[in-house]
Amino acid sequence: MRITQQHRKIATWILLTIVVLALAFVQFTVKPIRVVDNGSMEPTLPVGTFIIPWSTDHVSVGDIITFRDDDGYVATHRVIGVAVDGSISTKGDANTSPDLHLVPLRMDHVLGIVPDGFGLPWWTVAIIVGAILVVVLILSVDVEITKKDKTEDIIEGETLRTPPPHL
Repeated sequence: MRITQQHRKIATWILLTIVVLALAFVQFTVKPIRVVDNGSMEPTLPVGTFIIPWSTDHVSVGDIITFRDDDGYVATHRVIGVAVDGSISTKGDANTSPDLHLVPLRMDHVLGIVPDGFGLPWWTVAIIVGAILVVVLILSVDVEITKKDKTEDIIEGETLRTPPPHL
């Protein structure tokens, strides 16, 4: 079976639809994709790492959580303590001292837990996006390599010149 331009267009739209639906699913049903914007969690989560905080109803010492404090500040840090009253103490791996919160963090501040080591460096995401774009480009571009600019068809001894395909 010969792959035609129609097949390529259909495959391109299917691929784009799958990618968009997958990203929308993650963004709107799991938790928003976040990007680490400072070095407080290095070397575990370097700047530019893409993370997806997963929903949780329990945190333990050592967990990496993304939280929003009462001032609206969003951070991703490691849990260093959970008090009997449920308040949570956090600290960035690269920081020398624990986070100071005017109002103690509680579970309702936690946006999600980041599985240890579950982050994609920016360059990995760039490679994945680049690969998808290359596949889409290959599928959407109709490349025909011909040895001659004009093709000739011989019909009943006559040579007919066929015009180049219209774009």
